[in-house]
Parts: sequence; C-alpha cells; structure tokens
Amino acid sequence: MDYDTHKIHRFSLENLDDHLIIDSGKGRGPGEFIHPRSMKLNEGKIYILDLSKSTIEVYSKEGEFIKSIKLENSSRPERFIIDKSKDEFVINPTSSGMYQFRRYNQEGEFINKFGVPLVKK
Repeated sequence: MDYDTHKIHRFSLENLDDHLIIDSGKGRGPGEFIHPRSMKLNEGKIYILDLSKSTIEVYSKEGEFIKSIKLENSSRPERFIIDKSKDEFVINPTSSGMYQFRRYNQEGEFINKFGVPLVKK
C-alpha cells in the first residue's frame, strides 16, 4: 500500500512480472480510499480496510472493484482478519474501549465484541 498516493500494489511471489496496481483514487466513494490500512487476500479477492471510512473495499484479484462493506458501529478499525470457518471479519479497532476485538459478517453487520478488557495504569 502506498499511503501517499492511495495506490494498492499487488505482487506475485511466484512470478515477479505479475504486478497489479489498484488506483481508485482518494475519496469517500465506493472503491476509493481515505486511509487504507490493512489488506488481505482470500479466495481470489483482495480485501482492503480503510481506517477513516470504516469500510472494507473488495476487489477481484485482477483489480476490478466488487463492493464496499461498511462496518456497522465501527470506530477506526486498525487491522482485520478473515475468519474463513465462519465467513466473518474480526476487527481490531484503534479505540477499542472495553473489548479488544469486534466480529462482523460479510455484509458489515456487527455480531459481537470479545476479548480481555484492557487495564490502563
């Protein structure tokens, strides 16, 4: 991810000539980025978390925009994983409050929070 230009670069480790640039531009629209933060590849799709928009932008492995998933009640999501066993997202927010992690379905609907409460001294 290039944070300055908002371009996403995908390289193949098996074939270094296989290089893709996703350049949807800066903005709040579907497929655009304000603050891209984390990226995952899963079953032929590229998932990119946008910290400022609280969305996961989904692209094909060829770089074509598929959809934007708005994370319901999310506060600045920092990192995420895709739980393949349940087809859900697990989000680690920057301002997690009492719980460290939040679970969302593929439509971005909040399911639950879990984890150990953080203790600040």
